[in-house]
Amino acid sequence: MQWERMLKVVIKALAGRFGYSIAKARKTEAGGKSAMAELKRLMKDVAEPVVFDVGGHHGLMANAFRELLPGSRVYSFEPFHDSFEVLKAAVADDARVRALPYGLGEENGPQTFHVNAHAATNSLLPTDGEGARTWGEGLLNTARTMTVEIRTLDSAMHELGVPRIHLLKLDVQGAEHLVMAGGRAACELGNIEVLYAEIITRPTYQGQKRLDEALKFYYELGFELHNFYNASLTRDNQLRQVDAIFVKRAR
Repeated sequence: MQWERMLKVVIKALAGRFGYSIAKARKTEAGGKSAMAELKRLMKDVAEPVVFDVGGHHGLMANAFRELLPGSRVYSFEPFHDSFEVLKAAVADDARVRALPYGLGEENGPQTFHVNAHAATNSLLPTDGEGARTWGEGLLNTARTMTVEIRTLDSAMHELGVPRIHLLKLDVQGAEHLVMAGGRAACELGNIEVLYAEIITRPTYQGQKRLDEALKFYYELGFELHNFYNASLTRDNQLRQVDAIFVKRAR
């Protein structure tokens, strides 16, 4: 379709502005493009990959990573108590998954957390008034705020005795840049190999980064864009969210 071709052109142009190039993803047996299949390929030479699942929610991705990468050790972070209890139960039978009842961010210590109508939209960031136009009415309505415990990525790696992360997954509802800001030392040392991050591209949270800002931010931290996956569009065919794989840039 014409709009799909235009979307691809715009995304490739944005990527090119910051030194990225986009390669065509390999297709799965079902004929679709799979981020998980590509992550498996990128991890093929790592016998026991360390995975940080930031934004663990109910444990779906933690279990998916364990199935995808049988030798992996997964650390799943979830600061919202109700979701953490579901996460803990979901991974209880797997000794190679550790559920942690705190989130990751820019600073250590207690921080305000926004609890929304749909738990999957909870965030350190307050919602944007334009969010309903992007996602529909009610989904992002904030029911209350609460205080949650936050660690920096660098601190968490030190406390957990993890010198290197092979795969860092970020799904923290617009606050991905806060997680990465708390991991600058790890980035500078080249201790994060592959990054799988959600990027929200339409107004949803106050303080989120635009697509071009996110690309520039990750590039400056030492990562190259590998590809985009799982694009989500509004009813008007505007890109509202996309997942991206980044890989550590050669030095």
